[in-house]
Amino acid sequence: MATFELYRRSMIGMCLTETLDDMWHAHCHGCLEEERNGLLSIKALIDPNNVQWKLSDWTVNQEDMADCCAWYGVGCDNTARRNLEQLDLSGNNLEGSFPDCLGNLSSLQLLDVSGNRFTGNIASGPLTNIISLEFLSLSNNHFEVPVSMKPFMNHSSLKFFSSENNRLVTGPTAFHNFIPKFQLVYFSLSDNSTSEALNLEIPSFLYNQHSLRFLDLSGNNFNGMFPSWLLRNNTRLEQLFLGENSFVGTLQVQDHPNPHMTILDISNNNMSGQFPKHICLMFPNLVTLRMAKTGLTGCIPSCLGNISSLEDLDLSNNQLSSKKWAALGLSNNQFSGMLPRWFANSTRLRTLDLSRNHFKGPIPIDFCKLDGLRYLDLSENELFGSIPSCFNPPNITHVHLSRNRLSVPLTYGFHNSSSLVTLDLRDNNFTGAIPKWFGNLSTLNVLLLRANHFDGEFPVQLCFLEQLSILDVSQNQLSGPLPSCLGNLTFKESSKKAVVYLGIVFSSRSIRKAYYETMGPPLVESIYSLDSSYLPITIEEVVEFATKSMYYSYKGKVLSFMSGIDLSSNNFSGAIPPKLGNLKEVHALNLSHNNLTGSIPATFSNLKQIESLDLSYNNLNGVIAPQLTEMTTLEVFSVAHNNLSGKTPERKYRFGTFDESSYEGNPFLCGPPLPNNCSEEESPLQPMPNDEQEDDCFIDMDFFYISFSMGYSLSKLFSGLFAKKEMRILMVGLDAAGKTTILYKLKLGEIVTTIPTIGFNVETVEYKNISFTVWDVGGQDKIRPLWRFYFQNTQGLIFVVDSNDRDRVVEARDELHRMLNEDELRDAVLLVLANKQDLPNAMNAAEITDKLGLHSLRQRHWYIQSTCATSGDGLYEGLDWLSNNIANKMGLTFTKLFSRLFAKKEMRILMVGLDAAGKTSYAWRDCHHYPYNRPLWRHYFQNTQGLIFVVDSNDRDRVVEARDELHRMLNEDELRDAVLLVFANKQDLPNAMNAAEITDKLGLHSLRQRHWYIQSTCATSGEGLYEGLDWLSNNIANKMGLSFTKLFSRLFAKKEMRILMVGLDAAGKTTILYKLKLGEIVTTIPTIGFNVETVEYKNISFTVWDVGGQDKIRPLWRHYFQNTQGLIFVVDSNDRDRVVEARDELHRMLNEDAVLLVFANKQDLPNAMNAAEITDKLGLHSLRQRHWYIQSTCATSGEGLYEGLDWLSNNIANKDELRDAVLLVLQTSKIFQML
Repeated sequence: MATFELYRRSMIGMCLTETLDDMWHAHCHGCLEEERNGLLSIKALIDPNNVQWKLSDWTVNQEDMADCCAWYGVGCDNTARRNLEQLDLSGNNLEGSFPDCLGNLSSLQLLDVSGNRFTGNIASGPLTNIISLEFLSLSNNHFEVPVSMKPFMNHSSLKFFSSENNRLVTGPTAFHNFIPKFQLVYFSLSDNSTSEALNLEIPSFLYNQHSLRFLDLSGNNFNGMFPSWLLRNNTRLEQLFLGENSFVGTLQVQDHPNPHMTILDISNNNMSGQFPKHICLMFPNLVTLRMAKTGLTGCIPSCLGNISSLEDLDLSNNQLSSKKWAALGLSNNQFSGMLPRWFANSTRLRTLDLSRNHFKGPIPIDFCKLDGLRYLDLSENELFGSIPSCFNPPNITHVHLSRNRLSVPLTYGFHNSSSLVTLDLRDNNFTGAIPKWFGNLSTLNVLLLRANHFDGEFPVQLCFLEQLSILDVSQNQLSGPLPSCLGNLTFKESSKKAVVYLGIVFSSRSIRKAYYETMGPPLVESIYSLDSSYLPITIEEVVEFATKSMYYSYKGKVLSFMSGIDLSSNNFSGAIPPKLGNLKEVHALNLSHNNLTGSIPATFSNLKQIESLDLSYNNLNGVIAPQLTEMTTLEVFSVAHNNLSGKTPERKYRFGTFDESSYEGNPFLCGPPLPNNCSEEESPLQPMPNDEQEDDCFIDMDFFYISFSMGYSLSKLFSGLFAKKEMRILMVGLDAAGKTTILYKLKLGEIVTTIPTIGFNVETVEYKNISFTVWDVGGQDKIRPLWRFYFQNTQGLIFVVDSNDRDRVVEARDELHRMLNEDELRDAVLLVLANKQDLPNAMNAAEITDKLGLHSLRQRHWYIQSTCATSGDGLYEGLDWLSNNIANKMGLTFTKLFSRLFAKKEMRILMVGLDAAGKTSYAWRDCHHYPYNRPLWRHYFQNTQGLIFVVDSNDRDRVVEARDELHRMLNEDELRDAVLLVFANKQDLPNAMNAAEITDKLGLHSLRQRHWYIQSTCATSGEGLYEGLDWLSNNIANKMGLSFTKLFSRLFAKKEMRILMVGLDAAGKTTILYKLKLGEIVTTIPTIGFNVETVEYKNISFTVWDVGGQDKIRPLWRHYFQNTQGLIFVVDSNDRDRVVEARDELHRMLNEDAVLLVFANKQDLPNAMNAAEITDKLGLHSLRQRHWYIQSTCATSGEGLYEGLDWLSNNIANKDELRDAVLLVLQTSKIFQML
């Protein structure tokens, strides 16, 4: 595509250098009249409000511009007739189909219509008649292009064809064999959209092409056997791009050399077989070779190191083993052993990526010779030892050494690498102080030191890193005060951390000279003349960083903008420096799990870009400054488990979205969303000094603590039962579908004039006791790839479709299904809004359902709702469905759960309505209904749980009177919490109003804080009555707070869990058991039979059965399975010989439904397999229906044991929630009997 753009621009330059004198003649003002009129009809396709300056000279109103041969982008021949030969219409926003008059340009040789919005199938357009074409570019439109090229079979002059970013279609004769008259030199058909049902194969006409020098079929999902015949048929081929397809089979290179080939890219296919041994002989002048993710196996031939021109090589994500190059990507293969020392002999090496392999040992000192290195990634291996002090490549910018076992204090490796942008040393065993010389790395943007053993104070020298934007020193042993100089960091946006620039590489992927010197034939031969050119080599950088309580991988533009500091899980003490409030550009700040004291600085209100602020698990005290609510960009906030007091911040802006978990663990804090309220007159509760707490002879302090704890738990419980629910919604769709109009209609109840969303809008919509946080993300082409950054934690997905846009409904379908394949949206509920139903030609919901392929979503909760954003029709019905289904997915409908526990419930219902509405016909007891009795209704309000309001659907004259009576009642305090059911009765009458009309006339949509529902009924036949009762009983049950699981899990401190711990003999099970039980190492003999012990940890009593692992004992394991809630399977990480045996035993057991925790034990041994390797060897990823987790452990030191217990207890609690609820209710009854 870049090649063609260079050609196109140079062609335009040629057209503009032609003089008016050369093109002027006396007939028809210098060009043919019919051609001039045809061009003006093309210009008419442009929206007059968006006319581009390019075509501003296309006019006959000025005498000097009447000659169309002089117009921009137009070229004519030198004959007397001045026939039009070249036409450049690129980038003009032209819309619609090709005008038929274009077919009259019988002398046209060059046509460029790229970068417009043309539509239609080119097989039925005028292009099929212009057989004089030599150059045709259709790229970046909305064309339907037959993959067979059969419409152009008679274009004998065609040499150059480009159709990128359109849509491929087959047609009834798409794959019939035909021999075209053309011989192409340049053919690009890349990155087109296709229907998944098409099963595309490579175009068969290519079998008859023998002059190709450039071929790009990448990104089209072609399948079938890999077309090795292309290499044999086209001996002058220079650049071949077949990546991002689904080819299978092997790569078979031709049997004769092709010295012209410089770029070969077949990445991301489904091939198999050996890496071709003779590739060096066949392509001796390769510059770029990309074969990542192809499935190739075998050895990398050493001859690749002898191709002097080769500078860009990517063979990552294969199953290859072993050698040298300028840009070397061998990540995610199966290399093992020591790092090869011969890498140091590759003097041109700029990139070395050996990540995600099994290399062991230290980093060779020979690497100190790699002075040209710019990018180094050795992460996720098994390297140990130190970084050589002499390893200081002067131009290196990005270093990734994470997830190894590198240790000992950092000395001076990289200390002279003054160009460093990213230094990632996470998850190693480095010790000692953080080196002060880090402060000399003036270009450093990203410093990641998480999960090591660094100690001492935070070095103030890091404050001098003016370009630092991401700093992570969490999970170390740092101590002392936080330096106030951290507030001097500016966190500027930087693209350097997102892209690794490796220099330039020679490439012939440039069709350069387009008529620079000549217009004459052969046209494309002059176009394709080779001139040496250089293209930049770049690598997209990826950085992992924790924010919003989750680890994210940041890259591209998002990484450029991202900034954050993570100092969590250390031993920092003292007050938080107020100067940290100067970090106005920081997006994430995490100071949790330290020993910080004092108050939260009010200066934090200056953090205008902050999205995540975590101060939990410290010893902070005092009140929370009300100014913090000015942090309007905040999405995650936690001050939990401190010693704060006074009122919580006012629930406005983003603080209105934070729930109880943001503040829990502060006993003296009050106010919403906490259960303990505080009034204006009350003094804030303050923690008492120690000397005032001890001397109190009048109070039984044990009883006080017990009663306080139970009261506090109960108050938290009931606030949780009746508190407002919060749901996160993502709303997307193609541009101009009406998303933002819908958002503000729901938010404000009115139409807001908006511009197309560039980026996102986020608003909170309050409806029926639910707070929806709605993210409205733009739908333009360039923004859609960014949608995935908003997927996390999404509970409901609203996909908005313009029901009037038939041309793009297939495009909408593809975008929808692409999203739904993402793991992060796996559990999201889908609501499709078929918007703009008020337009006359709008597709109805059934038609859109079919075109979007919604019926194929059998594993997804989905619904389609017809809507009109301007009137609001259908919006609230859609919200009702969405909220109910999200609630079901969240497990909030506990009615069914406790219908099993309690046989009968009692509910008090009040039924009212105007006289003659049909209330008494329901055979229930109702209130007097005559007008003079309505004032007496209020005497029946007390203790009413459900209100049934009956409306005569046929009584249009009194519906307003009914509305007034209804709203008068609902303003009464005694009915504040009553659930409302409206019966639209007498639906059997011919002129009855339907439920939607009555909803509107009664103003029900205004009842946003009320649970309400309308049911169409006929009292005489009974239709609709029991459906209404079902809804009423379910919603009253929810209001009554029948979700007892959370209630009793908070009332009772200790839980009991039964654990079975097994594994092969000598894995260390018994050592683990007594380390957990006693906290020390106990010398044991191999277990013959079993040990059983009770382990107390975090208010949980684990009964752990440790069963022997010898061959003869393993068949007896099954006798211990009964009532097991958690299974701990212990693996000896150093025992490679028996890991397959361990896998077989594990999978044999897993018929039971227990939660699985794998302990990868003996991680302290030098040759131990890491957790990732054991995961693979045990086949854990195949356990898709099982809750499982793997934890690296060392039984002798205790490392990892309690982290594993934390995971196990949490997942058992979630899995057994229902059963625990039943047991705890029974326990509660016993307690109340004793009380």
